[in-house]
Amino acid sequence: MESSLLLRLTWIALVLGIEFSSNAEGAKLRKPTPISTSWQRQACESKEGKQAAGHFTCTPDGQLECFEGWIGDLCNVPICKKGCDPLNGHCRVPGECRCRIGFAGEHCRDCALLPGCVHGTCNKSFECVCKPGWTGLFCSQATCKENCHKSRGFCEKPGECRCRTGWTGEFCNECQTLPGCHNGFCRTNPLDCICYPGWTGLLCQTPICKKGCSADHGFCEVPNQCRCRVGWWGSNCDVCHPYPGCRNGYCLKPWECRCHPHWTGFLCDQSGQVNGTLDASVSSNITQEAGSGSPDTLAGIKPSVE
Repeated sequence: MESSLLLRLTWIALVLGIEFSSNAEGAKLRKPTPISTSWQRQACESKEGKQAAGHFTCTPDGQLECFEGWIGDLCNVPICKKGCDPLNGHCRVPGECRCRIGFAGEHCRDCALLPGCVHGTCNKSFECVCKPGWTGLFCSQATCKENCHKSRGFCEKPGECRCRTGWTGEFCNECQTLPGCHNGFCRTNPLDCICYPGWTGLLCQTPICKKGCSADHGFCEVPNQCRCRVGWWGSNCDVCHPYPGCRNGYCLKPWECRCHPHWTGFLCDQSGQVNGTLDASVSSNITQEAGSGSPDTLAGIKPSVE
């Protein structure tokens, strides 16, 4: 711990010294003071030492002197770019600033984004700090609209609330009816179709007609209605229409004319004999006509019996 702190202080002092000398000398790196030791002198005089270092020269008196941009006992430590962070950055040649893992920027003073940190920034603790509207370990999850249902809704960008299949509403907390269910609703389960009063069928598409309305001869377009099909009438559409002009007859199905007793003819408009005897109403008419006319009148009347 103490050695790490000492190293940090040494680097800081070194960087500050370089910056000061650079400013003072017009952005030129200061040459270090020559170091004179017996083993450095040996390195300077030794052929192997010259080949191993290569960043120094030897003075006539055998002292070692570093080239510009290099420091160290053997001139093998490059001086990094001015302002390069002494702990987060390093260099292999003078004047550069190479960032260590986790740091970025021109001077390696900014933390680098963690892999996968999509919508966030980083701090010195190497965490992914999310931008507004994003959450999650790597800030990859959008923050949905407030009150958006957590399991029934989702969002692909901040502030929206998109509903999953079977759910609807501003906050996706309302179930969605089965497609085509026009006169029904769902209570708790999505894709249900519970019919409103007066409607029936799989999709609640069939209205329930008025009570008593003939199922064969009536229909309805809205609940509690009874509309008659052609040829039928009445409040329940159970009365047939006789043939037009049928005066003394009835029908069992539309457009027929069944004569009441004592009537005959296509439209049941002719009175006639019943069981071979002259109907009383015919007799009366004949009597009236005979009393006021000639005998030929009676002879001209020929009632027909069905």
